[in-house]
Amino acid sequence: MWRGAAFFKDGKFKEAAAIYSGYDMAEAVYNQGNCLTMLGKYEDAVKRYQRALELRPNWQIAIQNLKIAQTRADRLQKEGGEMTGGKLEADEIVFDNKKTEQEPDTEENTERLKISDAEMRAMWLHNVHTKPADFLRAKFSYQLATEDSANEKKARENDMAREKKP
Repeated sequence: MWRGAAFFKDGKFKEAAAIYSGYDMAEAVYNQGNCLTMLGKYEDAVKRYQRALELRPNWQIAIQNLKIAQTRADRLQKEGGEMTGGKLEADEIVFDNKKTEQEPDTEENTERLKISDAEMRAMWLHNVHTKPADFLRAKFSYQLATEDSANEKKARENDMAREKKP
């Protein structure tokens, strides 16, 4: 499990998901759902969150992530996608007057569709488990890197100015 957590923290979601798949415990199944969500495999993530809830009913964080993954999966299905980059057009336009069967209007389906992007972002942000020390380490590393590149740029400009002087 610690290897899966290390892979996840390092952004290697595929490797982490593979490790978590070897366990049938609520935490492992939930973490595998998180990995699959990060990989954009929302339907698979939904199944893993549902399994986590079977193992630990009423687990609020799993319920929240299930809603997010389900909403994302639904949006992908609705948006579809031509996947051609606009280079191919439809062969022909066909109007189908048959009524299609729709999902029944259950309370769960209605609630699922009410989640806005801002609410989803807030839920994800709420669930981020970054320690302040890790955050500060990353922030200072970024600042140091940008400061170093600015200093290097200034040094190059000075060298070029010296070369231009006769």
